[in-house]
Amino acid sequence: MVLGFADNALECAAALENMSVENVISLAQKNAGTYRAIWIMNKAVQIEKSVRTYFERGRAYQNSRIYDRAFSDYAVAKALGANGNVLAEIDKNMMMLKQIICRQKRVRAAESNG
Repeated sequence: MVLGFADNALECAAALENMSVENVISLAQKNAGTYRAIWIMNKAVQIEKSVRTYFERGRAYQNSRIYDRAFSDYAVAKALGANGNVLAEIDKNMMMLKQIICRQKRVRAAESNG
């Protein structure tokens, strides 16, 4: 049995109108570790598709333990041209997430064989 949110629920965006992307990101950071942060960051990505919005949404996913989506958003941020400290943090997080995702796959495989 799998618990959690359906994909379409994760893809919802918060109903925030007339807010700058900076204010939206700030609001998401205040809600770190919650699904609300993901929905708020979905709105930020709708407003602006940039290194910063994908990076911050990746962090929101990671803080909510949705590791595969976090990895994907970090990869997009990297492809959009992340550099400096952001690139270093993305690389560090992606390496850690890759290990977590591989470990989860091994556990699921063992459970299905067991």
